[in-house]
Amino acid sequence: NWKEYVPPLGAKKMRLQAGWAKCEKQKGVYDFAWLDEIIDYLVAHDIEPWLQTSYGNPIYEGGGDIHLNAGFPSSEEALKAWDNWVLALSERYRDKVSIWEVWNEPEKKQGRRLHGSFHTYCRDYSQEDPFRQDVRLIDGQNKRYQLS
Repeated sequence: NWKEYVPPLGAKKMRLQAGWAKCEKQKGVYDFAWLDEIIDYLVAHDIEPWLQTSYGNPIYEGGGDIHLNAGFPSSEEALKAWDNWVLALSERYRDKVSIWEVWNEPEKKQGRRLHGSFHTYCRDYSQEDPFRQDVRLIDGQNKRYQLS
């Protein structure tokens, strides 16, 4: 069990794959129970969760897939679904997570590119205001982005 090892190591942050396909197995229905358990444990042990929202969801046409280099969401439906999932995540964990990695190394996926640019994937979130003021929005190269 990973839990017995993390606190003794003195970890201050833990990067987690938020798992869109694991959270949304049926369109529009989210199950965050598995992620709640991890995040609640980390917070209880003063370890800051760092959520990464990359990887796709194959239940959507053009939704990408669940593994590294499987492709990014590209269809209008998949992009909207990804937006909805990220907004649901941000609402659920707004008081527990302040580091959000939108996509790991978005421009370096062995010849694959995001549909549009990295900024496509953080578009218009400032209008929704899902994140606290102290949130850091980064890509996999730890580059920080402003939403406004």
